[in-house]
Amino acid sequence: KIFAIIMHEREYQIAQQEGGRFQVAVHTVGEELLLMKRYLDKAIAKYADNFGDAPALHGIRKVAALAVRCMENHGALPREEGELEKKETVEEMIKKEEEDEVPF
Repeated sequence: KIFAIIMHEREYQIAQQEGGRFQVAVHTVGEELLLMKRYLDKAIAKYADNFGDAPALHGIRKVAALAVRCMENHGALPREEGELEKKETVEEMIKKEEEDEVPF
């Protein structure tokens, strides 16, 4: 049911695009990330402003569909083999993330 809801949102996005609502036919990966962040920020704000779960969940649906669109247009990378068996502690994951960060 969840994937059907996400795909219905994709159909809505496609209809909006075909209707000329969007200026760009295919967004870059970076543009897609910015759009996902924008919609996630809106969902967070609605939740934080005590509008409840429903408005936040509407935003999450939009973000999920944007992620699907990005992978449709730019491909999706599978999880590396063996990653599911790998168990790291939260501390190990944070340390690895910090080591991988690129300074700006």
